[in-house]
Amino acid sequence: MKVEIPVEITLLDPPPGVSYALQHGKDELRSRVRSSGSDLVFGVTLTLAGRLESGAPRFVGGFAQGPAVERFVYITIGTSAGDPLSPWTRRAKIHVSGITWEMVEKVQAMPGHVIAGCFPGTDKKGEPSCASLRPINEGWGVVASE
Repeated sequence: MKVEIPVEITLLDPPPGVSYALQHGKDELRSRVRSSGSDLVFGVTLTLAGRLESGAPRFVGGFAQGPAVERFVYITIGTSAGDPLSPWTRRAKIHVSGITWEMVEKVQAMPGHVIAGCFPGTDKKGEPSCASLRPINEGWGVVASE
């Protein structure tokens, strides 16, 4: 049985003037946006398809990238997000392995809520964060949808 799980990914304080998009499948870009320097919020739907051997939720579908035991969502940046004039060609991996069954059950029982996580939008050099990003603060949680 497959269940759709709403997820919000927030990039905190990304550099202004940079293009971002969600990667769906191998090369489809969705929700393309140019940063103004304010936080960026991306909504995705992850498909839950049972459990991994570890007992953790097993996510599948177009936004779930990577090996089953370490799924992530790609946020493309710069030329990877379709901006041919950008000086950056990057992708950020937003790991979803921290999403628990408790969160899944809670979001299913609470219409209008999502599983949400905040991630750094800017690296130490002031450039767009990329590579493997982990949630900041308390990690993933269930919140009312914006």
